Amino acid sequence: MPTITIGNTISSQALRGQNVKITVDLATQSAEFAQLQVGQLCENAVSGFSGIVYSIDTYGNSFEVSPIQPNLNMGDNSLTGYYGYINYDGVNVTV
Repeated sequence: MPTITIGNTISSQALRGQNVKITVDLATQSAEFAQLQVGQLCENAVSGFSGIVYSIDTYGNSFEVSPIQPNLNMGDNSLTGYYGYINYDGVNVTV
């Protein structure tokens, strides 16, 4: 299955079992954002933690990813409790 990588532009909390908000830039919004659908498999590009697209803000520039297991998070080990920014963490989405 093909994947697209979407960079995150704003750090957001990513505590265990909680959804994380991925905010995209305008260029990504017009290109890859339109390919997102609820239920698609996602993976943190750095740590490999997995999740599922939970909701999409179609009028804005963000979407939420729910961890695939309630005892895990989508964050990276080096930034405990947070999902990183665009130059640090991206999310790979299976389309």
